[in-house]
Amino acid sequence: MGAGGGIIISRYYGANDRENVVNSIHSNVLFAVICSVVATVIGLSFIPLMLRIIDTPAEVLPYSLQYFRIYFGGI
Repeated sequence: MGAGGGIIISRYYGANDRENVVNSIHSNVLFAVICSVVATVIGLSFIPLMLRIIDTPAEVLPYSLQYFRIYFGGI
């Protein structure tokens, strides 16, 4: 997202096209926010399933769930 958006923004900036620079920045930020929200929702939804798939021991399961909720909540 960052590198691809940076290329587009740089092209418009080099062409002194301020309107498209601003539009590209807004689009890039919006896309990043949307991807972050989607990744967070998917991550939070599948934490218990992922931990079961990897056979997380029962004694560490509550700590694992808490860790991943914090991790995915911070994306």
